[in-house]
Amino acid sequence: LSQFLTKPITTNNLDEITKNIDLILTSTLDTVAPIRLKKVREQAPAPWYNSHTHALKRTARNLERKWRKTKLEVFRIAYKDSMLNYRRALKAARAEHLSKLIENNKNNPRFLFSTVAKLTTNQGSENCVPSQFSSEDFMIFFTEKI
Repeated sequence: LSQFLTKPITTNNLDEITKNIDLILTSTLDTVAPIRLKKVREQAPAPWYNSHTHALKRTARNLERKWRKTKLEVFRIAYKDSMLNYRRALKAARAEHLSKLIENNKNNPRFLFSTVAKLTTNQGSENCVPSQFSSEDFMIFFTEKI
């Protein structure tokens, strides 16, 4: 930017001036915040996500956009019903997929055990506060910080 301020304008051609400003600002931006490429991994959809559930989700999102745009109660109710239908269909499709998976592998106890273990383990986040600390310890820490 200092290049622009110190460099005298020698031409009256507006295109050349804007080109110079663009060049200076681009080079400044490249030094301050260079472009970094980020690799995006595509995540495979769930195996039970089929065309029927996809259509239900699309319908629900369309109704949501209508409701948010118009703020009408009719569209809100339609959106809520549509989301309920989508969630039910998704749950049924998942149950059907898992039933088929179990049925196809009924003679493979290792696979069955690992599948049941995956289904029954809690996928929640880890406890961020260690269990060795009590609420009293937290209160003391909090009051000392303030």
